[in-house]
Amino acid sequence: MVGLCEGGNEPPGSLKANNDECLFFLDGHVHTQNARYWSKENSRWLREAGAPKVMVWCEIHCDMVVGPYFFGGNVNQRTYGELLDSTVMEFLYDLPLDKRIRMWFLQDGATAHYALTVRQKLN
Repeated sequence: MVGLCEGGNEPPGSLKANNDECLFFLDGHVHTQNARYWSKENSRWLREAGAPKVMVWCEIHCDMVVGPYFFGGNVNQRTYGELLDSTVMEFLYDLPLDKRIRMWFLQDGATAHYALTVRQKLN
């Protein structure tokens, strides 16, 4: 499994930690920025706005899964920072040092991920 998480453009021997959030609607719909809904039978098919939902974060690092972490609302720099301070830091403290120093924590370009306070935590 470690071979699957070794880098592409990263330095040789580095390890990737892939993570992301996903929005789950309690009526059964799943939404991410990469999912699109469309119906041939009903081109005006809509998902009702305001349906109860939960935001979930998870990370895959080699042969380990970190999370899930459930957000109480929208993800912003404060709530994402709380995730880093709790779940991610606990994972890193338990990770052997030889893996931790080779780890690349990958994120997408979401505003919460790129906030100055978040970058300061990760540096």
